[in-house]
Amino acid sequence: MESQNPTHIDFTTRGRNFTAILEPDLEDGGYVVTCKEISAAISQGDTIDEAIENIADAVELCLDYHDESASPTAVAL
Repeated sequence: MESQNPTHIDFTTRGRNFTAILEPDLEDGGYVVTCKEISAAISQGDTIDEAIENIADAVELCLDYHDESASPTAVAL
């Protein structure tokens, strides 16, 4: 299997800038995408556009979780 260099694409969500790191999925096709600034945000997509849309959604979920966890009214379980 041939390795390819990842592609970095800047995107904005919630008024903040992030960097998506796309790598071709050589086994299944499409792209695996991570966020440089938020390591917990991982997704995939059949096309680059779909992968960027999906990583933006994943980043928003991570930001939601962070906001809820940092909230003074958050309940510890």
